Amino acid sequence: MATKPFGIVSACMNRDAMLRVSLQSWIGNPLISEIIIVDWSSKKPITWAESFDSRVKVIRISDQKFFHLGKAFNAGISASTADFIMKMDVDYILNPYR
Repeated sequence: MATKPFGIVSACMNRDAMLRVSLQSWIGNPLISEIIIVDWSSKKPITWAESFDSRVKVIRISDQKFFHLGKAFNAGISASTADFIMKMDVDYILNPYR
């Protein structure tokens, strides 16, 4: 039985530095078919993440004063096309040795 690829959904507000580290581990996993990052009104937009890999999609939610994690994840999950979704915080790093 073949393993189906997974999608990752993450939400971020002003955690640019940590996302740069975690994103590398997510991209390095061949089972990941898409990575959706919801940028919840970060002061500095994280559109740079889309240039790392074609599987990365950033959804920008603008003009929000407070971070609403539930709404952010709902937006990301709604945009996903994967059969299986992993909810990942921006400080979660995937072990390359699984």
